[in-house]
Amino acid sequence: MNGIAISHRIEILPNNKAKTYFKNAFGCARLAWNWGLARWRRNYKLGIKESVYDMKKAFNAEKKEKIPFHRECN
Repeated sequence: MNGIAISHRIEILPNNKAKTYFKNAFGCARLAWNWGLARWRRNYKLGIKESVYDMKKAFNAEKKEKIPFHRECN
């Protein structure tokens, strides 16, 4: 039986303020991902098993001191 696939295509037309926010948000997400990946790789090589919650706690503590612009985006 062949089904019919229905989808909706939505185009976002952001203004300059929204574009700036999107760039900031994507940059913050990329920074958080790369920080976590680097920490996980370092711990893996050292044989340390750290939970996700411990990594989140460490990132939030480091974020307040070293990455103040990260608090601007959600």
